[in-house]
Amino acid sequence: MRERFLKQLVAVIFAIAVLHIAAIGFHFYWSIWWYDILLHFFGGVWIGIFSLWFVFYSRYIKIKELEKAGALGISAIAVMFAFGVGMIWELYEFMLSANFSREGYAMDTLIDLIMDVSGALVGYVIFTLQRERYIHGR
Repeated sequence: MRERFLKQLVAVIFAIAVLHIAAIGFHFYWSIWWYDILLHFFGGVWIGIFSLWFVFYSRYIKIKELEKAGALGISAIAVMFAFGVGMIWELYEFMLSANFSREGYAMDTLIDLIMDVSGALVGYVIFTLQRERYIHGR
């Protein structure tokens, strides 16, 4: 089970890297208005799956009560990780002035964070469905 999630994590981060490199090389971030939104969503999916893999399968965290967390508690883990990483990324963008125009910056940041969290929820669903299949032997 651990290996399956690791393979998925590698596949998603590879896809994100390819999309990002294409964006830099072909100026997609500036010429396609929704490209940044797409990458934030995929980043959220990656963070959602990674955070749950880290908590449940990495063997770095050993809290038995996590198994009883329920859907809301488990999804909250993915959402908090994604929101935290998203905030750090937005601070990084702000400090580097990656978005040269301050006009609309707050709305761009809000949309980016919403997409990070939305992606994390999709990552949670993927993680949960695969975990259930594994547990029930399907």
